[in-house]
Amino acid sequence: MPTLCLAGSADGATPPPDLVKETADLIKGSRFGLIRGAGHLPPIDRPDAFAAALGGFLANIAHVLIEHFDFGSSGTAAMNTPASNHAFIRFSKYYNILTRFLPVHGSCHGAWCWRDVLPFPNNSDVSATAIDLPGSGTVATPPGGVTLADYALAITGAFSEPTVLAGHSAGGYAIAAAAERDPGLGAGLIYLSAYLPAQGLSLADLRRAGPSQPLRGALVLCGDRLTYRVDPAAARRLFYHDCPDDTASWAVSQPGPQPVLPQSVPLAPGRRSQDLPRHAILTTEDRTILPDWQARMASGLPEACITTLPCGHSPVFAAAQDLARRLVAIARDMG
Repeated sequence: MPTLCLAGSADGATPPPDLVKETADLIKGSRFGLIRGAGHLPPIDRPDAFAAALGGFLANIAHVLIEHFDFGSSGTAAMNTPASNHAFIRFSKYYNILTRFLPVHGSCHGAWCWRDVLPFPNNSDVSATAIDLPGSGTVATPPGGVTLADYALAITGAFSEPTVLAGHSAGGYAIAAAAERDPGLGAGLIYLSAYLPAQGLSLADLRRAGPSQPLRGALVLCGDRLTYRVDPAAARRLFYHDCPDDTASWAVSQPGPQPVLPQSVPLAPGRRSQDLPRHAILTTEDRTILPDWQARMASGLPEACITTLPCGHSPVFAAAQDLARRLVAIARDMG
């Protein structure tokens, strides 16, 4: 069970902070927090720090998301508490978590690409957390051994309750593979300017099957022949052309090597993934997966489950707030 153990650094009563820490170490999955400058009553001594610790813990376990704290007066003069401190903290607004949402990045990217989107879902009744796929971002998995099955395992291992999965670009294959592995954990699939798996085709096959090849020359095979990279100049032109200049400059420096194998193995989308609610968001100014090709890949979905955003391949940066609203609305409907 999620447990938070808090102690004041100046606690002269019992238990002392060290004993609270030892207790936390004995509880699997618990978290210990030391509130500096607080004695035996942290809510009175340091109400701001106490509220931040408690609110962060509740948000982290996806029980509630705290919008803000309201420190109210409680008439503590009789306790000789300084007027600036208050004996109680009222969480003036909170949301029950109704929907869980897991965004999945595409080729050469990582969880970092969702940085401008995640603050918006996490101020609603949708809890959103991004992950790095194996061999990408901060996950130091040897790229030669990474498979599409590893992607599926990493995604399904990131949550324990029904969750809406959103795959950007190549992430479309990853979320479909996760749904095929364990459909009970998926509440729905959102394809964002993404490749929708086709019977008998790998992602690389599907990319080559497009009516044109905008990525030709932009993907550079690394010396290990197990990974490829995106040429930075091409990345700015293909991925981030409509993003703010400072964001685009930062984003161009972020992409890392992409394991080849997960994109070389066909995925046979079966009933497990296709029976889940599905939605495709097409980006109408996309220079990476051209809009017509996106539309053709999504043509098997009901018309009501296909929407558009007027931006390029990276709405995560070019239209973060609009994208977040769209994702939240779709996730609510699915979840």
